[in-house]
Amino acid sequence: MLPGQPELVSPRGVRPDDDYDSRARPLGDTLHEVMTHLGELEMMEREAAAQQLASHCRLFGAPDLCGEHGLPLWHDGPRVRRASSRQFGSLNPSCAPGTGPDGALGLKVSAVTKFVKHLRGLEHIADHLRLRRERTPDWMVDDVLKGGILDEHYVRRVREARERGDFDQDATRHLLTYSLDRVMASSWLAPTMRWPKQRRPELALVANTTCALYVADVLAHVGAPDDADRTYVCSACSMPFTPKRRLKESEGTYCRKPECQRERNRLKQVRRRERETANGKHREEA
Repeated sequence: MLPGQPELVSPRGVRPDDDYDSRARPLGDTLHEVMTHLGELEMMEREAAAQQLASHCRLFGAPDLCGEHGLPLWHDGPRVRRASSRQFGSLNPSCAPGTGPDGALGLKVSAVTKFVKHLRGLEHIADHLRLRRERTPDWMVDDVLKGGILDEHYVRRVREARERGDFDQDATRHLLTYSLDRVMASSWLAPTMRWPKQRRPELALVANTTCALYVADVLAHVGAPDDADRTYVCSACSMPFTPKRRLKESEGTYCRKPECQRERNRLKQVRRRERETANGKHREEA
């Protein structure tokens, strides 16, 4: 159960959307650290998983899964509801969030665990394809197929191919990419265009739900080395990237693209001139 007044928070390194007035309180943990904490549900028994999930919601926020199916809120795509013939319609999610008997928001522990296993299954498959040439273990594929994200017709085709023994690496890669496409759509993680002030138009990966943030972390690190930490969003182009080392807060978060490094250097020059101007003013006053 999720009683009380909710608070809007944002993991460290995740950039607020400039198109909206976000008043989220920044967390001290990166998105990947938040995901690592949630991922511990995967190996826990029911009671321990419930306690872990309650702790996660208090520390980092709640996964927004629907109450009826335990899936990301946009799992069947947006529904258009028109207020009148003269007004534009509004987009509504597939299902409403879960609630308890008293009407307060709530989450099913089993639903969150299934969603976590689905994402972890995608990560395990990507790592296996990157490191090994042998057949992908069945348990990895099963975690993805049982997530409820994929349509039943496709799930049936995959299972039939595995029974025939012809589910090769190419088919596994297709399962991975198709599943990522589906979980992006169902959580409303979308590439879109943004035009921030004093910058050129840019492509941004926008997470419209909490679950979309989790999927963004998977995308940023799928097939990446295990010791890479981990989720950062470039302050210039708004795209996720994986640095070779943990970044210091004083460095800022800029990927290695030349235009983003130019923006970083430009801002450093602006701050340097501001310091020099301030120091000159102090000397004059003295």
